[in-house]
Amino acid sequence: MSLVFRICSVFIILAGTCGAAFGQDSVRDEIFKEALELFEKADAIDARILSPKNYTDARKHLANAQNFFDKGDKLDKIQSELSKSKGYLEKSMKAAELGQVALKEVLAIRSETMDSGLRFNQSKDFTEAEKKLKQAAEKVEKEDLKGARNPSSQAIQSYRKAVLQVLEKEYLANAKRKLKDAKKTISQEQYKTSENTLKDLERLVKSNKGRDFDISELIGCTYPY
Repeated sequence: MSLVFRICSVFIILAGTCGAAFGQDSVRDEIFKEALELFEKADAIDARILSPKNYTDARKHLANAQNFFDKGDKLDKIQSELSKSKGYLEKSMKAAELGQVALKEVLAIRSETMDSGLRFNQSKDFTEAEKKLKQAAEKVEKEDLKGARNPSSQAIQSYRKAVLQVLEKEYLANAKRKLKDAKKTISQEQYKTSENTLKDLERLVKSNKGRDFDISELIGCTYPY
């Protein structure tokens, strides 16, 4: 047991007998500092996405350690859970580094999708894309790079479908409603120009269905309007 943990064990005892004088929060901060810092590093490389199983296991053991601390359990019991959490987290970070290479294409597509400014909370295609990305990442966790190809490809297709769906069903549909409401307040020329623009954009969206289009480029053509 490290010196830090021995000192912390003393503080836990004292905190229990002397109340707030020793500040239990500061004891918690000291015990969990290393674990939380490691999670920050893991989150920075998207370990939650690229190594979902190991990351989830790491979170589970961290939560166990926090629960043990809150109940006033022995320090070695808390330390055991933190050690398990660290082990899984290190595995997840290693898998994430491999995933960033093996899943480079789908991650780029996902990034473009997330940066599009569109809202996907109601999109079944986006949900499916995230599901397939998770499946691909789980294959990479097991170093099954060949097995990751199919779900990765399916995720890419679903992200693109999600973008088209939201553009067509929400963005363009909303623009049409607004134009209809504004018909009496703008000139006939303005109305016709806007109507034609929306028709062109609608054709553009539909023409990309089933194609490997560039999401950023499509958004760039659509959003100015």
